[in-house]
Amino acid sequence: MKGDTFTTCAIVALMRGPGSVCAEHALAIMQCLRDEGRIDPVLVCLDGTEIHERARAAGFEAVPLRSASWWRPATVWRLRRLARLPGRLLIQTFGETAALLGYRLFGLCRGVGNILSHAFLMHPPSPSFCRSEALRAARCVLYGSAHIRDVMARECRELGNFSGQLMIPLPPGMPPLTLTGGVWQPERRFVFAMGNSLIKNSGAFMTVRAMAAVWQREDVPHWELLMLGNGPRYGEVLLAAEKLGVLSRLGLLSEQELAAIMPNVHVWLAPGSDTEEEPLTLGAGLAAGLPVVCSRSPLHVDRLRDAPDAVKWIDMENPQGLAGVMIDLMRNASLRDDLAERSRKSGGLLAMARAARRAVSLFEEWGSGQGVA
Repeated sequence: MKGDTFTTCAIVALMRGPGSVCAEHALAIMQCLRDEGRIDPVLVCLDGTEIHERARAAGFEAVPLRSASWWRPATVWRLRRLARLPGRLLIQTFGETAALLGYRLFGLCRGVGNILSHAFLMHPPSPSFCRSEALRAARCVLYGSAHIRDVMARECRELGNFSGQLMIPLPPGMPPLTLTGGVWQPERRFVFAMGNSLIKNSGAFMTVRAMAAVWQREDVPHWELLMLGNGPRYGEVLLAAEKLGVLSRLGLLSEQELAAIMPNVHVWLAPGSDTEEEPLTLGAGLAAGLPVVCSRSPLHVDRLRDAPDAVKWIDMENPQGLAGVMIDLMRNASLRDDLAERSRKSGGLLAMARAARRAVSLFEEWGSGQGVA
C-alpha cells in the first residue's frame, strides 16, 4: 500500500554500451524501489540496449524508446502515456542525454507535486547543459563526487542558473562482488595488484618508479606487481618498466575476472588521481578484505569520508612514499593484518546497494515534503 510519497518513479537511463556505472545504479535503485514496495519504478531506456534487456529479465516495467530525440512522434506518444499516470511522478535521470529527455517528460506532466531530479555520478555535465532550462527546472541534482559538484557550481554560478542548495551527494558504488584476498606465505611470491592501470591518471608511472626503489632492497621477499585493465598506455608503461629495470617484476594482465585474481593478491594499490575514477578501482581491495594503499586524491578522500582509516594513505605523485609503504607491508605481518581487518569492516562502504538505499531514502523524504522545498 502506498504512503504519502510518490506513486511512480520514472528512471530515465539512456546508456547504450555495457558496464556503465550509471546504468548499474539505475537498475539497483529500481530493485530497491521494488523491494521497498512504496514507489513503483518504471525504466525509460533505449530499445534493445543492455539496460533494457536486463530490466526486462528482472521483470521491471520499462518504456523502451527507439530514439532519445524527444520530438519524434513515437517518443512523444510514449512519454505522454507515462506523464498521465495517476498520482505523483518523480523523474530521476542519469546523465546529460537522459536529463534532457527527462525535462521533456516533466513538461508533459499535468499533475501537482511532480519532481524532476538529475544525477551525475561519474562525470559533470557540459557547460551548455549548465545553462539549459532542463537544469533550471530540476528540484535537485545528485552528484557523485566533490569534483562534479564544484564544476557544476562554478558553471552555474557564472551563468546565474540553478542553486547550490539543491545539490545532494550520492557517491557511486560498485556492483555486488564476492571476492577473497590472499594471505601471504613466506615460501610464496608477494603480489601487489591495481586496477584500471593503463588509463590516464591511474598512477601507473608513479608505481613503476616505486617498483624501481623497492627492487634495490634485499631485505624483502620475492615480489611482483600486477596491473589489471585495458587502456592506451600499455606501451608507455612497458617502456618505463624496461628502462627502470623492473620489467621482470611487472605483469600487465589486461581485463581479468577479479574473483579469480584476488586469491593470489596480498596488497591492493589505488595510487591514481583521476577525478572520474570508477569505484571498483579502489573498492575491489576493500571488498576482498585486502590491505589497501590509497593515494590521497580528492576523489579518494571524498569516497572514504565515512571510513578514512580503512586504507593506508600515500601522497599523490610520491613514488618514494609508495615504495616505503610497499616495503613495510612486505616486512610487517601485523601491519598487513591490521589493514586487512580495516578493509573487511569497510567493505560495504562503496557498495552499490548502499547508494541505492540512500537514493530511495531521499525519494521518500521528497515525497513527504522534506528535503526538497
